Amino acid sequence: MTRRAQYQGGAMLPVDPAGQVNVGIGLDLGDGIVSFKQPTIEIDEDFLKMEVDGLTFEFILALNTEAPSEMHFYVHDYNIMFASENANRTMHQLYTLRGAKPRDASAWVNALDRTIDFCRKVEVEALLMIHAWPAFGKENALHHLKMQRDMYKYMHDQTVRLANHGYTMDEIAETIKLPDKLNKYWGNRGYYGTLKHNVKAIYNFYLGYYSGNPSDLDSLPQVESGHKYVQYMGGASNVLKQAKVDYENGEYRWVAQVLKHIVMSDPNDEEAKRLLADALEQLGFQAESAIWRNVYLAGSYELRHGVNAGTKNTSKMLDDVPVDDFFKLLAVKLNGPKAEGVNITMSVTFSDTNQAYAVYLENSVLTYKEGIVEDKPNVVLSIDKTAFYKMGSGQLSPDQALGDGQLELSGDANKLNEFLDLLDTFDIWSNIVTP
Repeated sequence: MTRRAQYQGGAMLPVDPAGQVNVGIGLDLGDGIVSFKQPTIEIDEDFLKMEVDGLTFEFILALNTEAPSEMHFYVHDYNIMFASENANRTMHQLYTLRGAKPRDASAWVNALDRTIDFCRKVEVEALLMIHAWPAFGKENALHHLKMQRDMYKYMHDQTVRLANHGYTMDEIAETIKLPDKLNKYWGNRGYYGTLKHNVKAIYNFYLGYYSGNPSDLDSLPQVESGHKYVQYMGGASNVLKQAKVDYENGEYRWVAQVLKHIVMSDPNDEEAKRLLADALEQLGFQAESAIWRNVYLAGSYELRHGVNAGTKNTSKMLDDVPVDDFFKLLAVKLNGPKAEGVNITMSVTFSDTNQAYAVYLENSVLTYKEGIVEDKPNVVLSIDKTAFYKMGSGQLSPDQALGDGQLELSGDANKLNEFLDLLDTFDIWSNIVTP
């Protein structure tokens, strides 16, 4: 997701008229320290009035909309409604290009509808939105909320309607147009999310990635299909000859689509890469959505300059991540093929929280149980949570932890090292436009 976010935000692009101009819901991506804190209070009622720091808030749950645990709130003292990320001065993303689960358009619509009903009953001085300027006055606030609600509802209902007529995801995205009134409203324009990829998100939310056509059920991956496409088309030189004509005719979408096969088949074909970069650049210049522009221009940049690995933001995410979530991370980092035939049982006690876990590596999967004490584990650890997190993420070796007094170990120390050696380290600087 981080790697794809670089494309969405155009992080590697120069900030100029031919490069990154903004990120659709703001001028640029932020940087700094990424962190996480456990909530002190969880809102679990549809409407909950609460005093916070001398102000009276009324929270309105909006679960599974822009975020899984989204909520709106009304500040009684100032007659202000805050609609979080569900109302914006642009079309938002029902599927984010950086990569995430498709969002529930129906839940999004219902959250806005409930907020409209709430606002009708109270005084509203302003509608606040996290990515945009306010709408002042009750009439303007209600109008904006209705236009946003109806935009998402139209794209949801019409996507499902066309899917029931048998149209595929791509066909629906080419077909749907917003009604003129919704389309011309400034706050509904696709400067961030777009009608096309939102429609695809709705289709995918209900029907998944498969088009229903058996030819699409088990298609070849992009490198293998690239080889075959180029072969069938009469070789790279023939494809390039035709692609140049189509480029001059402004058929940039097709040129980008077809030249991908040459580059995937032969990433050293500089002529194909240059023309593909030119086509992506033109698509970027034509894009209304800032993030579509950034994605196209980022692809063009990497075709011309290669992957330039940069620095990562400082992260303190692990400082307060629950233990259960960290074990899930370790399970994902486990290299299954390398772990085949390896059996390891560990008892882990966190000395600072008194939590005890039994950890099992068997059948190339990692499982864990809280509060279980194994009779005959291969290795027993007593360690503070932070040190364990660092050890599991490769920032601290067992020898260092032992030497610093952060780890007490009994049993077979080799088993701990063997386990840690089976964990992958992820490099976010993966290729995207080349194999």
